[in-house]
Amino acid sequence: GITNWNQPIADHEITRETTWSMEGAEEDQGIEFEGRGWQKRTGSILESNELGNGTLTLDATNGSEGLQLELKLDRIWLNETYDGNVLLQQDFEMSGNGSLYLSTTEEGEEGESNGFTVEVQVNDVYVLRSWTGGELTERFRIDGTGWLSFNGGDNNSSGGGFGQLSTFYFETWDEDDRRRLQHLQIEANATLRLNGADRDYFSFDLDEFRILERWEDGIREEQHFLILGGGEFSFEIRDEFFQVDVEGTIPVIHFESQGGETVAETIRVDGTYDGDAAGSFGLIRRIVDSGSQENATGTLFEADKIENEFWFNVSATPIGPITEEWQAEHNLTYEFTVPQTDWGNRTIRYQYIEDNGTVNNEYPEVSPIITQAEAPESEVMFENHISRETGAAPEMVFVGDRFSLVGNDAMVLSIVVTTISDVELDGHTVEVAEWLGDYSESSHASGSVVNEGPLAGLLNEIHRWVQIQMGENGSMGEGFAFVEHQMVDRVLSPSVITAEENTPPAMISIGFREGRLLTEGDSAHLEVVVDDFDTDVTEVTADLTQMGLG
Repeated sequence: GITNWNQPIADHEITRETTWSMEGAEEDQGIEFEGRGWQKRTGSILESNELGNGTLTLDATNGSEGLQLELKLDRIWLNETYDGNVLLQQDFEMSGNGSLYLSTTEEGEEGESNGFTVEVQVNDVYVLRSWTGGELTERFRIDGTGWLSFNGGDNNSSGGGFGQLSTFYFETWDEDDRRRLQHLQIEANATLRLNGADRDYFSFDLDEFRILERWEDGIREEQHFLILGGGEFSFEIRDEFFQVDVEGTIPVIHFESQGGETVAETIRVDGTYDGDAAGSFGLIRRIVDSGSQENATGTLFEADKIENEFWFNVSATPIGPITEEWQAEHNLTYEFTVPQTDWGNRTIRYQYIEDNGTVNNEYPEVSPIITQAEAPESEVMFENHISRETGAAPEMVFVGDRFSLVGNDAMVLSIVVTTISDVELDGHTVEVAEWLGDYSESSHASGSVVNEGPLAGLLNEIHRWVQIQMGENGSMGEGFAFVEHQMVDRVLSPSVITAEENTPPAMISIGFREGRLLTEGDSAHLEVVVDDFDTDVTEVTADLTQMGLG
């Protein structure tokens, strides 16, 4: 007969043990898993479950860039239901905690760092893939806290920024190629460091840094961006001709948008300098008004009037060849900008105010460009079912038999039967067929399959050795492989799995309940008492044709 690989045709219930490991991996790479499985067939319906825990360690860094992941998985669960050879339903679930390191930092030509680094203590990670009747649902969630750095910022840097992540949360829910939910939330405080002069730097604090964006069924339900902070600074400018000390404050930095519109855009800097040259300087950027404004074509748009003012006052200038660098300066400009943060070319008018009172206007062409926020798209985590080799296979085999399991395109296994032997299976002595198989030139498997009785076609034991592939460059290295070992642990039913261990039933007695057989339309009951040690008798048939009763 023909059955599906590892799925005996007869009703049965068994448990198995499973382990995963990595071969040829470094200490900071690999996966470990220990679990137990359960499989039960009732009629045409076969159910199977695997549940266990383990660890996942991945180092995909290249120099200062890449990803490091170390997770302790307290739950790895796979559930499947088949009707005959047809998969009806499959659920895969994984949850745990651990750590995540992600860096996009690149070193510049002059040694400066660009990009960002995030270290997250993962409090909760959750992955679900659920497939039922052709409909696929996938969910992903990661929640944690940690530390961030950008442009090389740390306690000893002269630039960039760094700080604590109080919230790092990302969740997605995809259903039938549609993103039902996406939620990103980051909350942090940070210290920003800016270069001064003569290798000095100054820093200021961002008391609040928030990013929140939540999409549900293609509609952005929440959006919030906030930068709020301030600070003081001081540094020294030193030259062979002069020396100047600079001091100042940043009373406020406040940039905020909510619901896709700007609600605050404020920065103020006040400072003085003293030494061989003296004076003051400052900067103000703030929204001073809102109302209707015309663009270059005369179309009215609601716009924020943003004041941009910069001044540099000189009260004492040095004597020498650098005098021209220390001239007073004052610039005042108003920007008329639409508040919609998703639009392009948002500034529709510039107004330049000269010190003598002259006003000049500039209207940028093709502004604004009206665009909608782009809804996130579904991204499938697992293109194929979470599956090993599968497909139609003979129920009984002989030495030399060859066949291929082609039910999973990603893991086609070609098998040759090498030996027939007897093994002990949960206290039963059973005949098994040992086999060897190849997935490809670099991946293989071996094991034994039950070759008699109601469990014929069940894998008694299997070793899988699958070479790992990563990205377009192919193998991560020769001998780097995922290794799996599975073995049947218990046979819960049936109680008899070979002909040799079956005790034939014995008929103890036979007779009519009424004590005699009556005629002339009367009724009687034939009773048969059977002694069945293995309790596997399902029916008793009486042949009464010689009595003319059928």
